[in-house]
Amino acid sequence: MLDGVAGRVAARAALLRSVRRFFDQRGFVEVDTPVLTRSLIPEPAIDVFVTEAAHRATPLYLVPSPERWMKRLLAVGCSAIYQIGHAFRNLEEIGPWHADEFAMLEWYTTGEDWLAARQTTLSLLHAVTAALEPWRDASDLRSAPARSCGAELSLPPEVHTVASLCQRALDSPLVSLSLVELQQVAGQVGTEWSADDTWEQLFHRLFLTHVEPTLPRDRPVFVTDYPSGVPTLARAAADAAVAERWELYLGGVEIANCYQEEVSGQRLAAVFGAEAERIRRSHTPRRVDWELPDRFGDSPPCTGVALGIDRLLAHLLGAPSIAAIGYCDTAR
Repeated sequence: MLDGVAGRVAARAALLRSVRRFFDQRGFVEVDTPVLTRSLIPEPAIDVFVTEAAHRATPLYLVPSPERWMKRLLAVGCSAIYQIGHAFRNLEEIGPWHADEFAMLEWYTTGEDWLAARQTTLSLLHAVTAALEPWRDASDLRSAPARSCGAELSLPPEVHTVASLCQRALDSPLVSLSLVELQQVAGQVGTEWSADDTWEQLFHRLFLTHVEPTLPRDRPVFVTDYPSGVPTLARAAADAAVAERWELYLGGVEIANCYQEEVSGQRLAAVFGAEAERIRRSHTPRRVDWELPDRFGDSPPCTGVALGIDRLLAHLLGAPSIAAIGYCDTAR
């Protein structure tokens, strides 16, 4: 058994092989899309890196995810695709589970809805866990600051709605509250807020501070039905108060998220319009891919899942952070 850098290189390679084997056996096609793009999906909560090419008049952006390109492939007839690549996010939170560059697995399929995608994700995790078994007790990671290897996949997952978790932790479901009511809850629990905070920003602060730490750590946890007040490209549920999306936590850390993708061109255009206005006021204004709502709109029902490779590998090896499982200098 290899330790140190060589061991981490081998463990990462085993994980990537198991991911590819899993999807290849299920008929998915691996794609490889660019990391530079001239326009992006408008996501004000995510900041990006901008660069330029000597022969171009317009700036280029490092992709925060491959979503834009993969949805264009779905729009021209691809039905089950996956990609393992690097994503880039500027102004990321400093901490053990965030980095400005990280590896992401993303897959889309037109043959499965957002609820069935939970079982696919669990099956993937079982396959990857089996592949990583020889490295679970790597000595250099075992000597790192103590941290449990996290959720035991042999235990059945728990499934909770955002509203039920917030009700338990904050005595309020949060999802149906107005901004003023959110401010009142924040005051009651000692969470700072300012008049400039949006509903989305204050909700996330309350959820991350008071709700996320209460999630079980001994098994997988799916958190579902996020409020529609958090703008995403997930399809709204029947009552429109929540979106059809879930996030998966292992050991208290978010590992993956899933959307039942919005495929109405009209609704996508409306979201793009609203978010583009917020983009203009962001730290890094950027060009919006205004063609995507027309290209992807009215596609067949589709589910998309994104999973953090670095977080998953660190979790399965019992590492205290994603930096601990790296083997290149990410500090640059």
